[in-house]
Amino acid sequence: MNNVCAVVVTFNRRALLQRCIEHLLAQSSPLAGIVVVNNASEDDTQSYLDGLHGQPVPIFPVHMTTNTGGAGGFHEGLKTSVELGFSHSWIMDDDALPQADALQELLLAEKKVVDKYGFLTSKVVSEEGEVMNVPEIDFSPNSTGYSNWGERIEDGLIAVENATFVSVFLPNQHLVENGLPLKEMFIWGDDTEFTVRLSQKYRCYLVNKSIVVHKRVLKSGLSIITESADFRLGWFYLLYRNQGYIKLKFYGRKVWLNYVCENLKHIKQILLHAEDRKLKRIKLLITGLIDSTRFKPKIKYPEHKHKG
Repeated sequence: MNNVCAVVVTFNRRALLQRCIEHLLAQSSPLAGIVVVNNASEDDTQSYLDGLHGQPVPIFPVHMTTNTGGAGGFHEGLKTSVELGFSHSWIMDDDALPQADALQELLLAEKKVVDKYGFLTSKVVSEEGEVMNVPEIDFSPNSTGYSNWGERIEDGLIAVENATFVSVFLPNQHLVENGLPLKEMFIWGDDTEFTVRLSQKYRCYLVNKSIVVHKRVLKSGLSIITESADFRLGWFYLLYRNQGYIKLKFYGRKVWLNYVCENLKHIKQILLHAEDRKLKRIKLLITGLIDSTRFKPKIKYPEHKHKG
């Protein structure tokens, strides 16, 4: 029997969360449990979760007292999955709608991977069927010197370097050995750091037949130039800090310097095209890049427990 736990993080989106849970309960390969981290939602999320009794899959709500961002939510949810004794975690946001066989295809792919793998990720599409949240391909070479990303393409598997937390599947033993996502990141970049941390040690794969629909509210990419919401604009500091930290940590100072130079070009675009708060946008960008060299979060590890 499967011993897989879905880990979902939600904030103020009870209707989306309900649809996500319905899709999880309808999986052709049943889950063993669902952990839902309620990130201090202000709507009726808590009462909805507390009322989910008698489900075919046990649901474990985790109610946070403050909003810890996606990073803090996944940190706590994965920690809970390990502590409850599940063998695997399947990570996603509340706006992810996995097709009925999405988990089954991940489990079938796991059997095809002979060597130890880091994580598996699903093919993510929009409601219109357009590909979204595309992971970066792992172009590392094999012994011939050619890129080895297509080594398992006949099995519908493509080697990847990172993935977003829309659908990431992994053994919980990796959490014990390699640590949890960095909750200090709060938002934007925690999934990249975590998955790169794994892909630098193990081969990781996109599973073509495992499909998840992403009901993302904002379908356009992130842009400090056009962002209008004040609370989201402040998060761009975190974006530049977190991404700069990742470049420096995994790829070295030269790659980090290239990242800094490319993003400093946005200052001109802000001055030319931003409608308001131009100085604030520039300050967020510059301080985020500077603080990427000062940001030193420590990886935390959960305590492994065996279910049953």
